[in-house]
Amino acid sequence: DIMESDIETVTEIIDKLGEDVGETGIRLAVKDSLGELKMRTANDVELVERVDPEEEMRAKREEEKIARAKEKDERKKEQQKRRRKKGQQEEEEMSDSSSSDEEGGLQGAAEKK
Repeated sequence: DIMESDIETVTEIIDKLGEDVGETGIRLAVKDSLGELKMRTANDVELVERVDPEEEMRAKREEEKIARAKEKDERKKEQQKRRRKKGQQEEEEMSDSSSSDEEGGLQGAAEKK
């Protein structure tokens, strides 16, 4: 409740509360906040951040949704790639077999003469 902004350093909070509450007391308060407060570290400075748990969950679900869509798109592209590759192999096999038929046909005609 003493936080003036959404993010403050641990030392600022200790200064506001007084020396009776140490860093461990703040860590316990953050742990007991049911996800409303989080400890972060930036540039070797301990920070306490106030977060909206519902907003965090919405953002997490949105990120997961985007990740699933990306994976689905990648699988689809991979399948299309395989189909193209398989189609090319079949075309090559068809052209190989048709060229051997033509050769066999010429040999057969020469033998008939």
